[in-house]
Amino acid sequence: MRDAIARVRATQRHVPETPLTTQEALGSIRAHAVHRAHEVIDEVPRVLRRLSLFLLVGTITMAAFAAGMLVVLWHAVR
Repeated sequence: MRDAIARVRATQRHVPETPLTTQEALGSIRAHAVHRAHEVIDEVPRVLRRLSLFLLVGTITMAAFAAGMLVVLWHAVR
């Protein structure tokens, strides 16, 4: 087991990392934010279609419920 670990450590190279500047970090964050904003904007039409369908179904359901309640109350009063 130790021989395997020693071989792995022997094959690893130590590459000096270049320091990440503030401008590069901010640029990366900005690019990620722009990408996510475009994804959200792409979802807007789908959400609006679902919302309009929800409102249509709700309108029909509430009208049917109100009509049903009027019929029940009409028969209860008579």
